[in-house]
Amino acid sequence: ILGILLIIPASGLAFDVTARVDKTAMTPEDILSLKVEVDGGEGRVETSAIKDFKVVPAGTSSQRSFINGSWSHKVVYQYRLHI
Repeated sequence: ILGILLIIPASGLAFDVTARVDKTAMTPEDILSLKVEVDGGEGRVETSAIKDFKVVPAGTSSQRSFINGSWSHKVVYQYRLHI
C-alpha cells in the first residue's frame, strides 16, 4: 500500500532507518500516521512512491546526545496520509 520510501543520508554513511504506521487497517475517513526515524544523521524522505494517499508533512524532530564520549543523532519525520 505504501510503496517504497527512499531515504538519502545528508551526512555520514552509517545510519539506520525505521518506518512505522499507526494502523494496519483503515476506512476512507481515517488518517494514517507515518513516522520515519533516521538514527545516525539526517536524511531526506522521498514520499513520491506513495501513490494511494495524499501525504502531508506533520513535523520533524531532532535529538542529539553525547553518551560515554560518543555523539548520536536521531531525526524523526512525521507524515499524515489521507485517502
